[in-house]
Amino acid sequence: MAKRALLLSFLGPVTVLPAVVLGVLAGVVAHAEDEALPPRTQWRASSSSGAQPTMEPAFAIDGDASTKWGGAFSPGHWLQVDLSRTAAIGGALIHWDSAFAAAYLILSSEDGQHWQTAYETTDSQGGMDYVFFPAAHARYLRLASAPRTSDWGVSVFEFEPLAVSESPRITGLEKGDDPAALWSAQATGKIVETGPVPGTRELHVTLPRALPVSGLEVFWGSARRGARLEGRRASGKWERLAEDPVPLGDSSYLAAREARSVGELRLTVRAAPGRAPAIRRLRLLSPTQAMTTMKRYEIVASRAHRELFPSSLHSEQVLLDGRGRAGGASEERARRIRRPGGIQGCAARTAPVA
Repeated sequence: MAKRALLLSFLGPVTVLPAVVLGVLAGVVAHAEDEALPPRTQWRASSSSGAQPTMEPAFAIDGDASTKWGGAFSPGHWLQVDLSRTAAIGGALIHWDSAFAAAYLILSSEDGQHWQTAYETTDSQGGMDYVFFPAAHARYLRLASAPRTSDWGVSVFEFEPLAVSESPRITGLEKGDDPAALWSAQATGKIVETGPVPGTRELHVTLPRALPVSGLEVFWGSARRGARLEGRRASGKWERLAEDPVPLGDSSYLAAREARSVGELRLTVRAAPGRAPAIRRLRLLSPTQAMTTMKRYEIVASRAHRELFPSSLHSEQVLLDGRGRAGGASEERARRIRRPGGIQGCAARTAPVA
């Protein structure tokens, strides 16, 4: 009897081992499924307002840039994608028609009832928006109007959610913060990786999914002396995309004149003495946001002596009084409205595409 008990005690762990292995494998499979979104054929789209038969919500997720959804976008309206199951979402590609929203939100939900804000912006330039945010575990993704907006309607060629595994990866920042939060201005990150030249710091952005990019727009959180952006081709060769040698203003629009297909971006920053350059927000620039002559003029107008340039070059509109004079009353003088379809938006839509 004792020998039998000893034998069972020896075989016991062996008999449960297959169950353990199966559990581990199931977890690996579930994780692999979670990394990838369901196929597009399983997606379903809906919107808060009725649409014409030629502009139904389904046209925004069909992968065809010649079809589009159009609908109301005043406060409370939205376009929604149901992925058919929960997945880890890290962003979205939004291809706007000429009617686009400068201010909008991306909301996520697991059950379609309770929503969280994954991303929010007030300065979209239209065209193609590359939107990224910290991982959201969700089944539903919603493109929603801002709570306070003057928009009454928009149209969208494509609204495509992205898996976390397809989102850019940022390295070179101080430990402790989620680098993905920089895309949505939810955190400020300091660049701590030193560059090959003394006094420089480097930030790397790896692109797991091949996206044609024009460059990066960097919103600074501290002083710096200059910045240069390079892209690495599939051949491994680095090439310069743009440079901002003058440390003026609180942002750098580092864009090439044409979009490039690169696998990695390298931002080299000349740091101020004794201070690590900090970034409070990043924006990956799409082909429609390439550098143009008008865009370069806008950048100059927004920096030194900006008061000498027309307000339209700041993408702002000054309210007029009853006599047609700019800023008649004092309270009106202080209120300047960002124009969604201003010169900046037009420049973005006419930028060259690679």
